[in-house]
Amino acid sequence: MTKLKRTRKTIRLLTALAVIALQSACSTSPVVFSAKERRDAAQHVVPAQELVAFVDRHGNLYPGQEVEVKLDAMTAVSEHSADFASLEALYKRGADPEGWAKMRSQAGVTDTGTFDEQWNLVQTKLRASLVQQIQQRTQGTRPLVILIHGFNNDYTAADAWYHLVSEDVRKLQRDAVVLRLHWDGMVQSGVPVFIWREAQWNAPIVGLALRDLLRSLPSSQPVRILTHSTGALVAANALGDATKPLDCERPGYAEYCKRISDSNTLPNQDLYRVALVIPAASLETFRNYPNASRTWPERMILGLNKDDFATDKLIFSCRWDGATCMNTWAADACREVKRAFEQAPSKTQVSLFQFSNSPGNSEGSKWIFWEEHSMEAQRNRSKWWPLLHQLLDVNPAVSDDSIRFCASN
Repeated sequence: MTKLKRTRKTIRLLTALAVIALQSACSTSPVVFSAKERRDAAQHVVPAQELVAFVDRHGNLYPGQEVEVKLDAMTAVSEHSADFASLEALYKRGADPEGWAKMRSQAGVTDTGTFDEQWNLVQTKLRASLVQQIQQRTQGTRPLVILIHGFNNDYTAADAWYHLVSEDVRKLQRDAVVLRLHWDGMVQSGVPVFIWREAQWNAPIVGLALRDLLRSLPSSQPVRILTHSTGALVAANALGDATKPLDCERPGYAEYCKRISDSNTLPNQDLYRVALVIPAASLETFRNYPNASRTWPERMILGLNKDDFATDKLIFSCRWDGATCMNTWAADACREVKRAFEQAPSKTQVSLFQFSNSPGNSEGSKWIFWEEHSMEAQRNRSKWWPLLHQLLDVNPAVSDDSIRFCASN
């Protein structure tokens, strides 16, 4: 081992130990969305070309911006409780009667029947309203581009890159309609390496909510999904059975696994493409897809970075504390994705872009020997625009990285 390599290894080790030591002073919080944030989002989207949706960790849609939600009461129960950070539980236990009355009124639901009946109807009405807004803007032909952030993104952090990426999308496809999806991927102060496993449990449930939305759209609606980090798990569980790497015996989770694996609930979109940027996901994520799928993508696009700080887990294995090896092992990731979709009636095109071989526009993308995890950092790399072309263009060029990592699989 050369002196330089030994030095790098020592610095990595010391850095990892320092990060672990700092965790005792770091706090972890759910991501809940205030009326102010929902109003801000509505004011900042481009009216005819953008939409925004807010979902809690249980897959519940938030009410409109006019309805104040008692966020403190949402998180006043034990964080280990199924009621924690849940809109449904907040209203069911009567902790916010005024907010529930306004939410029900906004959806046009009367105060008759059981709470569960009312709640299901309210959620159905909110989803129908969102579907109607999508259809009014897309007219069934303009592509719908869904942006999905990952873990450790509160409203402000996600909105910052949503705004930038929305502009990027419109530069390549002026008629695209963008849906910004905000969900509870949790946040942690300090270095957010250790919240990944907990955020991992929220993503599939949010994926079910996205599945319900997609099922409500016409099968001919062109859909493009662009995710960052743990957002990959939201998309994977929306479009198929991505439960393979999950512990479905986890208390309270078996019900969700059963729903995710039910092929009868899958959307029917024929014209969808998916781009997973720095996917914080297991290599096994798509393992169950060939067993039960009726939604076959035109394209699956991987934007990977083997030097990424968060998914590389410092000096630890990408398998540690919730596997994230899809982002770090390029050839294996390509093989798994190709295998998942090899039964597609029309061949799914699998593309790969290795962002770690992609020069950035500034040295700020480096953190010691790792590279920054944020979507803003990925936008500053030269592979960003080719990846977007692959997602949006009619006949994009085949990437060199696809030939290098995927051709032999």
